[in-house]
Amino acid sequence: MPNYKLNILFNSKDVATVFDAAQNVVLLKKASTGNTVAWITFQPFESNYVSWNGNYAIYASNSELKSGATIDKLSEVSAVSKQLYTFNKGTFDPPESNSDIQEGQYAVEHKMAGYDTLIFGLTQEAECNGVLVSGSPINASIVPLNQSAKFTPYEIVTVYLEADITNGTVVTNVISNSLDVTFGGDTTEATIQYDSSIGGFKQIK
Repeated sequence: MPNYKLNILFNSKDVATVFDAAQNVVLLKKASTGNTVAWITFQPFESNYVSWNGNYAIYASNSELKSGATIDKLSEVSAVSKQLYTFNKGTFDPPESNSDIQEGQYAVEHKMAGYDTLIFGLTQEAECNGVLVSGSPINASIVPLNQSAKFTPYEIVTVYLEADITNGTVVTNVISNSLDVTFGGDTTEATIQYDSSIGGFKQIK
């Protein structure tokens, strides 16, 4: 699996302003389906980095799916694409191959009796400024009982500043000035810098 790294830079005046405004740097990961969930959030230094690889996990939750809510994982399993993960009896069964699931897709089936719906999605581990962020959700979908869902993650990271958002927060609308950074192919590392004149980030490398 490829390794990716995003460098995030501030000058000293701007990083102090971010702290005074009680804002966090917020990173979102793109996925094909489901509500977006704040993947990584942190208070910045002048020089910051977030690194990750292409490994994903699937989680289950019964959290409320609304803007500003926090997704609490109840079960989680490391996952590979082109496999179906059935959720039953409070845990994930061993995966099964399924010809309807394409390369790069992750699939889940809700078979947990007693729950008309549950929340499912993908998580991804990362390292942020030397601290391991373990399995933070990147998306969240409601899946009714006896139905399935497919998730395709993309190596596109949205970066912006906002207060009152932490890892696992459901994000339905980004009103801040945001920047999309695309990884993949030969692009495994990128550098962005905060520009106070636009109130957002610009990519410099």
